[in-house]
Amino acid sequence: MRIVRILLIPFFLLSFAMNSKSEQDLDATIRVKSFQVSDEKIPKTIFGIFIEFLNNFINGPAGLWAQELTNRGFDFDDKVVPGVSLHWNLHSKKNNSDLVQLVDGGYNNNGKYFQRITNQFSDSYTAISQKVYLYDTVTSNFYIYLKSETDDSQFKVSIYDTLINTELFTHVFNNISKDWKKYSVTIPAGLGKNLVYLSLGFEGIGIIDFDEASLMPSHNVNGIKKEYYDIFARWKPGIIRYPGGFFADTKNNLWKSTLNEIDQRVSPNSVVFSDFQRMDFGINEFLNFCKMINTEPHLVINMINDNPQSASDLSDYCNGDIDTYYGKLRIENGFLEPFNVKYWEIGNEQWENPPKMATDYLPFYHALKKSNTDNQVMLCGNIWGGLDYMLTVFDIVGENTDLYSYHEFMPAKPKVSTYSEEQRYYSTVASSKILDNLFGQLKNWIFLSNAPKNLKLAMTEYLLSFDIGPPHWDDSNVRNFSFEAGLWMAGSMNSFVRNHEFQPIFEKTFGLGHIRVGFDKNGKRIFYPSPTHTIMEFFRHHTGDYLLDTEVDCLTYSTELIDGLYQSANVPFLDVTTTANKDKLYISVLNRHISDSLSANIVLPLDFTGKNVKIYEFYDNDYFNYNTPDEPEKIKFSEVNTVFNHNYTFPPHSYTLFEFDENIDLELGINDTIINDSFAAFPNPASDVIKFVLPASKYEYFNLKVINLLGEVVIDKTISTTEFIANLSISSLIDGVYVVNLYDGNKNYYTKFSVAR
Repeated sequence: MRIVRILLIPFFLLSFAMNSKSEQDLDATIRVKSFQVSDEKIPKTIFGIFIEFLNNFINGPAGLWAQELTNRGFDFDDKVVPGVSLHWNLHSKKNNSDLVQLVDGGYNNNGKYFQRITNQFSDSYTAISQKVYLYDTVTSNFYIYLKSETDDSQFKVSIYDTLINTELFTHVFNNISKDWKKYSVTIPAGLGKNLVYLSLGFEGIGIIDFDEASLMPSHNVNGIKKEYYDIFARWKPGIIRYPGGFFADTKNNLWKSTLNEIDQRVSPNSVVFSDFQRMDFGINEFLNFCKMINTEPHLVINMINDNPQSASDLSDYCNGDIDTYYGKLRIENGFLEPFNVKYWEIGNEQWENPPKMATDYLPFYHALKKSNTDNQVMLCGNIWGGLDYMLTVFDIVGENTDLYSYHEFMPAKPKVSTYSEEQRYYSTVASSKILDNLFGQLKNWIFLSNAPKNLKLAMTEYLLSFDIGPPHWDDSNVRNFSFEAGLWMAGSMNSFVRNHEFQPIFEKTFGLGHIRVGFDKNGKRIFYPSPTHTIMEFFRHHTGDYLLDTEVDCLTYSTELIDGLYQSANVPFLDVTTTANKDKLYISVLNRHISDSLSANIVLPLDFTGKNVKIYEFYDNDYFNYNTPDEPEKIKFSEVNTVFNHNYTFPPHSYTLFEFDENIDLELGINDTIINDSFAAFPNPASDVIKFVLPASKYEYFNLKVINLLGEVVIDKTISTTEFIANLSISSLIDGVYVVNLYDGNKNYYTKFSVAR
């Protein structure tokens, strides 16, 4: 067996009774070593998400924004039915000589087209339609901009069933203005159908023009779908990244174009694959949404199609007072208090030319710092280019960044046919071990480059990709919503909690594997969580302020090398993180074993025997299972209140959290990291033996680890703190650069050396 040092914070389900076993029968020991903690709190920003204009994550019938119409400005040509705008259908055309046309211009001065109907006869009726969703108990607000030169013109707004043979509602606008004018009607609730067609038609002879239509349920919250607002308000993610992703650096992402009236915004905004992404959810709407749910906003600056001055202007708009032009403009737009945007990321994935990316980044950094010295500016970098990439970038950027942003995804699709689902499962749920190793590797690269030595990381995109059908970011695969994916997320969150001081920001890609939208057997549109989302929301509310030093002694496993899957060695079956407030203790445990329950002895610094404990368990007997519209909470947490007696049996493939309501005397201010001359290596480079000057310590032993550039520990030994100089044989090491970590149970020290022969 192997002792694996880890920390804590997860959740799961099953055997609620505290099981009594003898020591020799136990599979593992979980030991919380002390109540000594660093005075750096676990930040709420490790519980973040990333929302973007892609795959209708924001727009569209299943999106965050409450607009039920797609292409509401009629700005995309269908290409199939001449004259009819994309996403609209030709609903009625009584006479062949009547015309449906897309014409340049319209009410929206920043739009491309408006829709025109020309009828040749007094009995003509021509209409277009789009399938929409109506609520049973909530009215819907509809409006459209119209103009007509025709006297006594009539414009008809109708609701039809999906067979388009039964009219459920109709309203007629008479005597249409000769100039653009807004016309509104409330569509009643309880029409008997949910999925319906909204039909817009012109009856009679003449010409009528229309532009900028809108259909939104009346219970929307400042434009946000009520279902999503309720989810976010309950969840309270710590930080939200916006607006991209791919969209961030496009010519359509110009923040100033989203400040004007919502029906005068630039349209269309094609992103990719003709995805229609209208900027109704612009800078004001996003920042106000963050304010409503009390979350930290994180803005991505357009590095390719905008400029540093515009970034400075945006900083003034978000944070400035009435003395700045854009601060005054924000106040005039109705937002009296600053939005207090702290986090700014320059560009998204501009990785192809590292020297150019780093050089182009610097003017944005200086502009944002000049606007507000408190701005935390992120360099959006790359981890796949290895140490060479880091060296290239930081030779140019130097100290001029506050955070290093990067993206990661976990592949879970073997590229060979000779694999088992069990092999894929064990690779997927090894996420925390994979992340722990990655963070160690990144620490080495930062230490060896010209980056600021206290530089911290921000993982601003993270997802699991089973990649069944291209592209990998498509969310159609139910495997992304499986219980297995929830276990992956639980392990990931444990790692993020453990490494919060080095990586204080984590943002999961929200549009993949979080909330699913579907229709139940009664035709109702249901918004329901995935196990991944359930885990993330649970962690947000069941993680303490401080991390406790925790050891786990348990069996480990190693995965086989399979192309398309991560390979991991010595992965502990139990992944544990412990956190605490002054009045709560949380022990978070992931059991990775696919088929076996594991029994553990839980050792705490104080005797908690007989103390009340609440146990949350997240479990399903089939890790392929997922929630559905008809069973939206099929997979959920169970909880029980019991008394603690140290021994517990964790269900197979499960997550469990112990929550103690106890006043805890936390000792703050330990576990500082020191990089200075009190810990030095010589000669450097060395060939066979290297010597270390050791720092003074009040503790008995040092643990010394030598780590290669892959993040692997190649030497691990104990040294007495009574020694002043320690000798270490390095004859087994290959030539290269190594990082040394020295830990005395209180402080971490770092240095580096080279092997050259």
